[in-house]
Amino acid sequence: MKLEKNAAGKAKKKKKPNNSKGGPLAMVRWFRVVLEEAHAVKRHQTQMAKACCGLSAERRWCLSGTPIQNSIDDLYSYFRFLKYEPYSNFSSLRSMIKNPVSRNATHGYKKLQTVLSIVLLRRIKEMLLDGEPIINIPPKTIQLSKIDFTKEERAFYLYLEESSCQKLKGRSKKYIQKNYVHILALLSQLRQACNHAFLFVGPRIKASTPPTITPGFYGRVG
Repeated sequence: MKLEKNAAGKAKKKKKPNNSKGGPLAMVRWFRVVLEEAHAVKRHQTQMAKACCGLSAERRWCLSGTPIQNSIDDLYSYFRFLKYEPYSNFSSLRSMIKNPVSRNATHGYKKLQTVLSIVLLRRIKEMLLDGEPIINIPPKTIQLSKIDFTKEERAFYLYLEESSCQKLKGRSKKYIQKNYVHILALLSQLRQACNHAFLFVGPRIKASTPPTITPGFYGRVG
C-alpha cells in the first residue's frame, strides 16, 4: 500500500466522521499489509493513519527511509499499526520511552534501541551478505542541464520572490528564528515555480497575477 500526500505535502484531513472501519479495504482480512513510505502516517490523528491502523491483517510491515522525522512521538503511529504492545498505547510510549530519553538521553536511547531491535530491520547499501554486497547499485551519473526561463516564467518567479520578500520585510531576527519553518515553505514555493508553475498556481495567485504575465500563460505552461 503506497501512501501519498496532497500537494502541500500534508496528510489529508477531512471534517467528516471517522469511517476508517468501513470501506472495501477494511472489509478484507489481509495476510500481510505493507505500508510503503510509512512516515506518511506519523501524525496519528489523520484519517490516513486511522484508516491504516483499522485494516485487519495477520502480518504488518512498515517501510521508511526516515522513520523519525521530528520526534520520538513519530514512532507511535508505527507501533499502533504494528500492534506492538505496550508501545501502541501513547501514554505507555511516553512514560516508557520518551520520558526516560528526556531525563537521561544516554540511558533513554539505549532503551529505545532495545525496543526497536525487536521489530526493526535496518538495511544500508554497504552491508554484506555471505561476503557479497546485499545489492549492486550501478554508478551514479549526474548531468546538469541549465534551462532558461521564458519571459513569462521569469516574471512569474520574480513575482513570487518579491511576494515572499514582502512577507518577511521588517521582521525581527527573533521572528525569523521562531518562524523558520515558514521561511522554508516560502523557499519551497520558489523551487516549485522553477519546476512548473502549476505546482504553486492557485486561485490566490491567479487573482493577483502580475501584469507582466498574460492571461494565456497558465494554458501555455500546462
